[in-house]
Amino acid sequence: MAERNYKYLTHDTDRHGNERLYFRKRGQQRIRIRHEPGTPEFEALHVMFVRGELQPAKRPSLGRGAYVYCIGGRNGPFKVGIARNVERRLRNLQNGNPRKLEIHRAFSVANMVFAREIEAASHEAMAATRRAGEWFATTLENIEASIRTAADALGHAIHGVRL
Repeated sequence: MAERNYKYLTHDTDRHGNERLYFRKRGQQRIRIRHEPGTPEFEALHVMFVRGELQPAKRPSLGRGAYVYCIGGRNGPFKVGIARNVERRLRNLQNGNPRKLEIHRAFSVANMVFAREIEAASHEAMAATRRAGEWFATTLENIEASIRTAADALGHAIHGVRL
């Protein structure tokens, strides 16, 4: 029996030598197919794809998790900011700072959108103690309280983490 040519079927080989099959129309994302061509499952998926009934999975629009952090010297000033990787952010800040910086607080947040909202509300609450940009001359307790209060007021869950 001759092998059938399927419209919109593409393939590639991964770094381990495994062949992967995809359906893809021009200008659209590809959809991975885990069934062998010629099987009833593959045939059904191919028909659905050609009809436009099979679409790529939607990715979450809010993104992955983030952190609201407090970094600073032992006695301040303290920077309140957001990052996906707080350790990397500390290294970047330390690079341009002659004082030894450390991570004092970090709170896990569901996504960067929520983290930005909490950060902005926290900055607003501490405006009287702002030194420059996102750096504040206040206590760690005040910073933690402003972050927790901002998260509660916005209805966003946060979780303190040890880094």
